[in-house]
Amino acid sequence: MTALRTLPVFWAAFHFVGAPGKLSGGVARPQSPPMGWRSWNVFQCSVSQEIIEQQMDALMAKRAVDGVQTSLLDLGYSDLGLDDCWQVCDAKGESFHDPDTGMAIINTELFPDMEGMVSYGHMRGLQVGFYVNNCFCHEHGQPTHYAEDANLTVKLGYDSVKIDSCGNQRDMTEWLREFESLGKTLMVESCGNGPPGSQPKHDAIPSTAWLEMINNTCPFSFYRVSDDIAPQFLSTMYNLNRLVPYLGASPLSRPGCWAYPDMLEVGVRLSEAEARTHFAAWCVTSSPLILGFDLSDSQKVDAVWHIIANREALGVSQTWAGHPGRLVANSSRYFEAVCEIGAAGAVTAPCTIHARVAGVGQATAGGRGGGTARQHRRGARQHHGRARRARPAGTRRLPRPLGARRVRCRRGGAPSCSGAAPRWRLRPPHALRGAVCCSGTSRGPA
Repeated sequence: MTALRTLPVFWAAFHFVGAPGKLSGGVARPQSPPMGWRSWNVFQCSVSQEIIEQQMDALMAKRAVDGVQTSLLDLGYSDLGLDDCWQVCDAKGESFHDPDTGMAIINTELFPDMEGMVSYGHMRGLQVGFYVNNCFCHEHGQPTHYAEDANLTVKLGYDSVKIDSCGNQRDMTEWLREFESLGKTLMVESCGNGPPGSQPKHDAIPSTAWLEMINNTCPFSFYRVSDDIAPQFLSTMYNLNRLVPYLGASPLSRPGCWAYPDMLEVGVRLSEAEARTHFAAWCVTSSPLILGFDLSDSQKVDAVWHIIANREALGVSQTWAGHPGRLVANSSRYFEAVCEIGAAGAVTAPCTIHARVAGVGQATAGGRGGGTARQHRRGARQHHGRARRARPAGTRRLPRPLGARRVRCRRGGAPSCSGAAPRWRLRPPHALRGAVCCSGTSRGPA
């Protein structure tokens, strides 16, 4: 079974949309969704130069694809990005910039030669990505350092940069000015930034100011439309639903300015069926394919190789057919989560997600495809059936408060709830119904 057959309904689009008014310079315009790897999903803050260089080597390792020895780099996974936790926070945990020079302070114990690390990637044919406007020791209420951070990015030789939304440097137009002034063209990911009053990771409908920005200059190469993804299947489907407002008749996701529901969780904790569905969904919606598991673990790579190296799925992802892919059916069925509840209501283990009745009801497409809704529902019953018939001892369903339609264990805006008591929230537009508590570490509005 190919990765494509895990989605229920496909719709091919061959009409072409008009080009945006004026795309800005200083920002790379990838004509197909970017592909690569980033450190956060698997390493979070346990990251170092040694680990990053190991991942660079792993991208070069070859395995058989259609009888030919092929590496992930050969398949197009060419941009390798460092995420948060490369910096040294001050004693109060409020800043990581030198108060006198304004320059960011690199943790040289973990990254003794960051410029050398970037060169290490370049020698292997990789693009290497940086991370700014950090979440750890974010600098709310502190002076901004757009120029200093842009200079550091260029000085170290980075080819791309993820600009997070945790700090106080959320003006993408200002970032654009700095990169243009340095004469450097970078592939830029905007992680939830936009004009004042816009919250692209949370707004049910994109704000007018945000629409004007994206249709005029689009000061980034791709942009986040969702909360941080978590290693639970419902989280992947929730983030997938966040794409819906961007996939209309005149889509906001397009070559050079791609919508992005966050990094892939393939290889992190999903089952094979869940990983196939997750990967295929990202392919048919023209979402950037950014891996997030330990590539130096050969057993994990072997386990998901047939998914991430699926040439048919990658062909759908990387071939523009006039539209990124559109939602064509949405089921009323929902997920149910069974959670182990410990002392004081704390969740002590990852919740088990079950498809209630049958199917998840997600259908998007943008090119070739196969499979039927009936096949997908049958697969969902087979995958979830045994667990649904009996609830494990010592667990309970999360109760539904009056008037609530959807449960999320939530802290700091991400679908992740380690150490946080579950609570109910109203279901936002386009989100799946059901209950979920995702394990992992939440780091705030990242």
